Amino acid sequence: MTGIVLKESPPYIREASEMLKISNLTPQERRLHDIYEKNRQKQLHREWYMFDQGVEKTKLETAKRLLGMGLSIADAANVADLDYSTVGELA
Repeated sequence: MTGIVLKESPPYIREASEMLKISNLTPQERRLHDIYEKNRQKQLHREWYMFDQGVEKTKLETAKRLLGMGLSIADAANVADLDYSTVGELA
């Protein structure tokens, strides 16, 4: 056995290999790894937040354009996948 996990391996094999590597770290290496993971999770959270904000902005812009084209508030809300009251505030 080489101890190398191929990229084509099933996810559970890759995860088990990663867990084994982490369990073999020294306390100092483990602390650094935990700090790295915490920061990575924060970064992922920020990226998802920004993505969600972009999606919401696009929905609002779509609703504005639809209202400008003469669609009703209900139709614009339905097409833009927004709450009726949110689109009503744009009108």
